[in-house]
Amino acid sequence: MDVPPPEPPKPPRICLGCGAPIIYGKNFCSSCGADIARDELIKSAKRGRIAAQGRDAQARRTETQRRNANAQLTWEKSGQPKISDEVYRNEIQPRLAGVTVPTIMSALNVCASYAADIRRRKRRPHARHWETLAHLVGFRESR
Repeated sequence: MDVPPPEPPKPPRICLGCGAPIIYGKNFCSSCGADIARDELIKSAKRGRIAAQGRDAQARRTETQRRNANAQLTWEKSGQPKISDEVYRNEIQPRLAGVTVPTIMSALNVCASYAADIRRRKRRPHARHWETLAHLVGFRESR
């Protein structure tokens, strides 16, 4: 009876950075992995800063600022009924905690971080948005 030869032992898994033994499925030990992750994060941040200051990004910011300035001017000239600062602060803003960020985003056509800041009271939106926010929270002003 022929006995099959034993399988050769598998080579040990070693870190590609320092040669220390590592577990299966990894390429680096925790020390080298942390160093590599930090270096990659720094490179990514640099690429992000370069992209944020590029011609396209500047043009998008300029267009957004122009659109907002026009909206504010149009609102001021419209003579629409305005909600007072006190009403916004005491009646509307506290109720925004019950409105989701995506709902605020789509109602005001703003980004997620700005909508979240409005909801958390870190930012106060322009008064032209108060009527829309009042509608979102179900506020009806008694006149």
